[in-house]
Amino acid sequence: HGQGGAGGALLQFARGRACASTPSHPPPSSSLPSSSAASSIGGAGENTKEFFVRVPEAELTSGMHADQSDMRDRLITLLSILVALYVGFFTLPLIGGNLAGGAVKMLKSNDTFFQKSGLARLRMVHAYGQASYMAPAVEQAGVESLLKLIVSGGGGAGVSPVSGTRGASKVMRGTGGSGDAAVLRDRLLTARETATREVAGEALQCLMTLAAAEGVLGLMAARKGLPGAVLEAARNSGLDAATKDQLNGLHAKLVVKHGGGGGEQ
Repeated sequence: HGQGGAGGALLQFARGRACASTPSHPPPSSSLPSSSAASSIGGAGENTKEFFVRVPEAELTSGMHADQSDMRDRLITLLSILVALYVGFFTLPLIGGNLAGGAVKMLKSNDTFFQKSGLARLRMVHAYGQASYMAPAVEQAGVESLLKLIVSGGGGAGVSPVSGTRGASKVMRGTGGSGDAAVLRDRLLTARETATREVAGEALQCLMTLAAAEGVLGLMAARKGLPGAVLEAARNSGLDAATKDQLNGLHAKLVVKHGGGGGEQ
C-alpha cells in the first residue's frame, strides 16, 4: 500500500509539471510580429532587431498650411545645398590634383571638344582651389600643352563664332545636298581651323590667368626648361604681335621669379 501511495504521488507531480509547461492562455496577437513588420526589418540584420518605419510624407504635411509646406521645402533645399558645399569644400583638396592632371590629359587630345573641356576644368581648379592644386598640372607639362595649343592656333587671332560641332553642322547645311566633295572638304577644313583658333585664344587666356597668381607663377618658374619654351613660342612667326607681347611678358616674369634675371633664359 505504501508503494501505491508513492506511485500516486509521483503521477500527480508529473501531471502538475506538464500543466505548468503548457500556457493556459495564448500570447496576445499584438506580441507576434505581423507580416508588414517582418518585411520592415532593416539592412542591419535580424540579429540587431532593428526596424525602419517609413512615415508617409502626406502624414507630415497634412497638418501644415500651404505657406508652412513651402517653407519646409525651401529649408530642405537650402540644407541640401549647404551640405553639398560643405562636402565639396573639404573634398576638393583630395581630388583637386586629380582634376588638374585629368585636365592636362584632355589638353593633349587632338579633338577640340576635349581641349575645351580640359581648359574649363583647369580654370575651375584654379578658381576654386589653391596654387598647390595646380602643381600636378605644371609637373605633367600642362603649361607646355597650353603653349602648343596657342602656337597651333596662331594665338586665336581672327576667331569666328562658328566652331566645333556647331561649325560642322553649319558646313553640312551649307552644302545644300549638292554632294560636291571638294566644297564639303574645304568647308570642313575651314571649320576645323576656326575651332583650332578658338581653342588657341582660350588657351592663351587660361595661361595668362594662371600666371597672374603668384603661387602658380612660382611653380612655372621652378619647372626646368619652361621659361625657354615660353620664349621659343613667343618667337613663332605664326603668332600675331599681341600674342607675342603677352608671351614675352610672361617670359620676363618667369625669369624674374626664378632668380632676378639669373634664371634660365
